[in-house]
Amino acid sequence: MKEILIAFPHPNIRLQRSLLSCIVIWLFVFTGLCGCMVQSVQAVAFTPTDVGTVPDSTSTEIRTPESSPVDLRPTITPSPSPEVCVENHGHIEDFEIANDIFSYPIRTKIYFPPCYSDKPEKPYPYVIMIHGMLFDYEQWDRIGADEAADKLISSGEAGPFLIIMPNEERTTANPNEVKFGSAITESVIPWLEKNYPVCTDRTGRAIGGLSRGAGWAVHIGLSHPEIFSSIGAHSFPPFTGDPQATPHWLTETSPDEIPRVYIDIGIADGGMSLARQFEQILTAYNVPHEWHINNGEHNEAYWSAHVEEYIRWYASGWSQPDPPQILN
Repeated sequence: MKEILIAFPHPNIRLQRSLLSCIVIWLFVFTGLCGCMVQSVQAVAFTPTDVGTVPDSTSTEIRTPESSPVDLRPTITPSPSPEVCVENHGHIEDFEIANDIFSYPIRTKIYFPPCYSDKPEKPYPYVIMIHGMLFDYEQWDRIGADEAADKLISSGEAGPFLIIMPNEERTTANPNEVKFGSAITESVIPWLEKNYPVCTDRTGRAIGGLSRGAGWAVHIGLSHPEIFSSIGAHSFPPFTGDPQATPHWLTETSPDEIPRVYIDIGIADGGMSLARQFEQILTAYNVPHEWHINNGEHNEAYWSAHVEEYIRWYASGWSQPDPPQILN
C-alpha cells in the first residue's frame, strides 16, 4: 500500500500525517469531481527529500517508497499531424438544383478544391460566380476560373474553397422581371449549405459575375448584405434602377455588414461610363472597394486575362482580418 508523506515545518510528525490523510482524501475527491481543473495542480513543484526530514521553510512533497513520485500533471495527447495534400488539381461536378421559383431545376457547376474532404477541419468558404448574357454556366470554366483556383490553392497562396457556377436560363430577359436573384438566395444557397461542408456565415460567402452576371452580383450582394461579405463586378453594367437603389441599400445596412467590392473594366468597354458612375456612388458612401481600369474590351479575352486576379481577390477576403481601404 502506498505511503504518502507531506512535510510541514511542525515538530509533531503524527500530526503531519493525520493532516496529510485529510488533504490527500480531499485532493482526490476534488480532482475526481472537477477534472477540468486538474491543470491547476501543475503550479505546485514537488521535490523529493528524505522521509521524516522537516524542512526549514514550508514545502510540499509527495513520494512513495515503492514507486516513482506521483505525477499529477494531466496527460497531453499530441495532436495528429495534418494530412498533406499532394493533389494539384480540383474537379468540377454538375448538379440540378430543385427549387420553388422556376418550373425547371437550376443547372449548377461546382468546383471542388484539391484534396476536397466531406469532413474538413473547418468549413469551406465559397464564391458564387455568375456568367454573362448569351452565355451559360460553362463560361467561368472556359475562361479558367478553376485553373486559377488550382494554382492559388496548390501553391499555398490561398486556402481551399468552392466555386459555385449557377446557370441563368433567360439571359436576355429584363432582370427586374425574373427571379434569378431569389433563386440564388432561396434555393441555391440553402441547398449547398445543407449538402456540403461550407461556411454558413456571411464572412465565408462571396458573389461575383461578369457582364450581366456582374449586374446580378451587385444587385444580389448589396440587397442582401447579411448573406455576402464580398462582391465582385467584372465589366460591370448596373441594372436599371440599381444606381438609385444603392444609396438606400447602403444606408439600411449596418456598418459591420457593408461588403467589400471589386470593380474592373476594360478601357475600351462600352459600359465604362455607367461603371464609373456607380463607383462614384460607392466612394460617396465610403464603401470599401477596388476600382480597376485595364487594357481590353468587353469579351472573353479580357476576362481570361484577369480571372486569376479575380480569384485571388475573392480568396483574400477569407484570410485578411481587416477590410481593404478604398483604392482609386
